[in-house]
Amino acid sequence: MFYKFRDAILPQVPTCTVKLRNDICRNLPRLWLQHFVLDREKDVAFEVGRLYYGLRMYRKAIQFYNISIESSGEHHVTYHNMGLCYYSLAQNHAADQYFSKALLLKTDYSKARAWQQKLFREARDV
Repeated sequence: MFYKFRDAILPQVPTCTVKLRNDICRNLPRLWLQHFVLDREKDVAFEVGRLYYGLRMYRKAIQFYNISIESSGEHHVTYHNMGLCYYSLAQNHAADQYFSKALLLKTDYSKARAWQQKLFREARDV
């Protein structure tokens, strides 16, 4: 059910009310516990990771991106999103590693390339 409505839910998460944020945080673990795979193409773990990222719960997002990789396989966007999480946690070395993993899977992935360049500029300016 969550997978079906993810595109309606995810854009609202970063700006949601405190009450809605608390409801999501309370119910997301329940959603995951009741989840079971019906279709390997529908990567619920990845979508839960995106939701946690939107809530700025980066460590939880990383946890679900790892589950996504284990259950659905490697994907350049998953590694890119993990890089964003590590960047948000001020762990730039780890962020760069995950952007690199994304680029190994898709060499022309411009978002990962742009974030690597941003990291390089920030390191140079320090």
